[in-house]
Amino acid sequence: METIGFFSVDGISKSSGNLTFNRRYLDQNRATYIYHSVDGKEKKFDTTKGKKMSSKIYKLREKLQLSQHLGCAPQDYPLYSVPVTNSSSLYHLVTHEVLPKTVADTSRKNTAFFLYNGGGLRYDIFKGPFTESNVYQISPFEDNFYCIYDVPLSTARKVLPILNHEGELKKRSVWPHVQFKATMNSTDHNLTPGYVTTDDYGIGGDDTPHSAIPFYDSPAYVGSDLPTNVDDSTLIDIVYLDFFDNQLRGILKNLTGTSWTANTTYSPYTNLMSNKKQPKLKTPYAHLRDAAAANREKSLNSIRLVFALLGIITAIIFYRKPDIINTLTSKPTITSCQKYALMVDAGSTGSRIHVYRFHQCNRHDPVRLEEEELFAQTQPGLSAFANEPQKAAESLDGLMQDALRLVPSRLQKTTPIAVKATAGLRLLGEAKSEAILEAVRDHLATYPFRVMDVSMMDGKDEGVYAWITVNFLLGHFADNSQHSAAVLDLGGGSTQIVFEPDRLPDGSLPSLPETDSKYILHFDGKDYLLYQNSYLGYGLMEARKRMHQQVMAIQPEGNMHACLPRGLLWEYSKEVSQPVLFNGTGSFTDCVNVADMMLNKDKECELAPCSFDGIYQPPISDSFKHGPIYIFSYFHDRTQPLGLPATFRLPELEALTESICSGAFLDNVTDVALKEEILDRPEWCLDLSFIYRLLSYGYEIPHDRLLTVAKKIDNVETGWCLGAAIAILGELEHTQ
Repeated sequence: METIGFFSVDGISKSSGNLTFNRRYLDQNRATYIYHSVDGKEKKFDTTKGKKMSSKIYKLREKLQLSQHLGCAPQDYPLYSVPVTNSSSLYHLVTHEVLPKTVADTSRKNTAFFLYNGGGLRYDIFKGPFTESNVYQISPFEDNFYCIYDVPLSTARKVLPILNHEGELKKRSVWPHVQFKATMNSTDHNLTPGYVTTDDYGIGGDDTPHSAIPFYDSPAYVGSDLPTNVDDSTLIDIVYLDFFDNQLRGILKNLTGTSWTANTTYSPYTNLMSNKKQPKLKTPYAHLRDAAAANREKSLNSIRLVFALLGIITAIIFYRKPDIINTLTSKPTITSCQKYALMVDAGSTGSRIHVYRFHQCNRHDPVRLEEEELFAQTQPGLSAFANEPQKAAESLDGLMQDALRLVPSRLQKTTPIAVKATAGLRLLGEAKSEAILEAVRDHLATYPFRVMDVSMMDGKDEGVYAWITVNFLLGHFADNSQHSAAVLDLGGGSTQIVFEPDRLPDGSLPSLPETDSKYILHFDGKDYLLYQNSYLGYGLMEARKRMHQQVMAIQPEGNMHACLPRGLLWEYSKEVSQPVLFNGTGSFTDCVNVADMMLNKDKECELAPCSFDGIYQPPISDSFKHGPIYIFSYFHDRTQPLGLPATFRLPELEALTESICSGAFLDNVTDVALKEEILDRPEWCLDLSFIYRLLSYGYEIPHDRLLTVAKKIDNVETGWCLGAAIAILGELEHTQ
């Protein structure tokens, strides 16, 4: 860490030639602020407004009891200045001392393996008094925990390394980063850790030579120790944050071939020492957000997991947190403005439930999203039960139980739920898909929620709902001065594009031909003219099958595959009468040619201009020149593990794809887990080649346009579900 300051020389104009050198550092303290803002005159520094604000902050801290001593830290517990495995590390403290004592379960028979999201810890613990304020400095988040029983030790060992190379924080080590500690670490001097501020001028600073404070990379996820010297078949219970439930269960599915569901949920906010349930309530951070938007929330009781017990900082602390705005009049109340909506995305690879909490006092008020309280999934999807409709319906039970735990019982009868099936179920055919949907309707009727819809979602609705989601989260509907965002979604069975064409120079709407691609959206009292299209059969899973078939069609007697790693012998058995043994050649040029042929650009274009597969689309380069472009779903899942920036241009994706196909990317990977992941998934080159050509050749996005990959915006999942949830909430209002 470096400092910044001013250096001055006085006496240059004097004949005596006596020069005086002075320097002053910009340190983060009151003395520095007084020196630079009011020329050192302390009485001028404290303004009337500033004093009033300080008084308000002081009163709030008293009201919130933020200065209350909860215990005493026996030593420092840093985040970054010691290795994660060091017993002094805060990560080690959480996984080895805090979680085993707080997420306690006397009924647990197996050894517990505790996993925690490293990003949830934000600040060091310092030796000495530990206060309520320190709780929020260290971790301002609500923590709910799940437990999966009876995971074989051999599988549990693999979970943490894979977690640290998946999700939004994965593969950080693949790309170059500043090794700012290298120089100081190589010195022979025995220096004191601290700021590096030595020079030879003046007396206003610390001239002691220092070494840089040690810095160690923080992991995305941390875990407790697993047992050693025991059989690999030993069963382990994995206890983990609900934050990465979907990701963890997906990893277990890939490792074992079996779907896993949390057996126990330590939520909402269980006192895990006594196993007494408490109401799930908000952190002060959530109160601040809601108060700023509405000024009408009242105080609530809450409990929170914190690190404070004399000697070892491990305990459950109960406290009351009033709303920041209403500190003087707060009483426990339940607002009638709170509403929930449940949306089940029955996709081709799995079923996912979203539980949203909204704020809307009457039907004429705008809907405000308070929180996405749950995102969970189960595998496989409904389409896997093609001949067993009842089993398909029952596959949703785990998700429904999660929803029952979250939605207050008094609101369950008025909480709408919808199940919308997408491309995977459409591909089964009408008879089988309708039998499954009918079974789902009957099964959902056994739950207390208001069933609004169980149906096959039209492809155009899927894209438009996604457009609503993204633009709702970006604030476009609240501020029409900004240009709306285009959205591109890539699922397993289909891909969608939706954008609002630019207005003409005179401000009027452009004309779109009267085709299925034209969509007039009536939303929040306004009309929006959208271009949309859904391409069934061009989702990533379908594209894989079609590209493999394309390779076999090109060379019926051969088995050379340009989209597989060079030298790989890989048996392909899907959608073929007998297995085919492919021999990978790893050719980027040939692989994108396969993708180009699969996109069917040569199909007759009855209404020009066309994108691909003979579908009309106004060119993005002409009709959508300035708005942001957001891409998600498999666009995210196949690019972010490899370190592609969240905002990029197509040449960057092209370079990454070529590097993957040629093997050059793998040659530079030193991370063992990442290398294993790439080697275990031979279709990386195929997937990226298809994605690159879909964007550049299919949708014809200019190479100089910025694309944003977004799995979440403001911690809410992108995709169509939020937009659809807002829609069913509106439908419910009209039926009441």
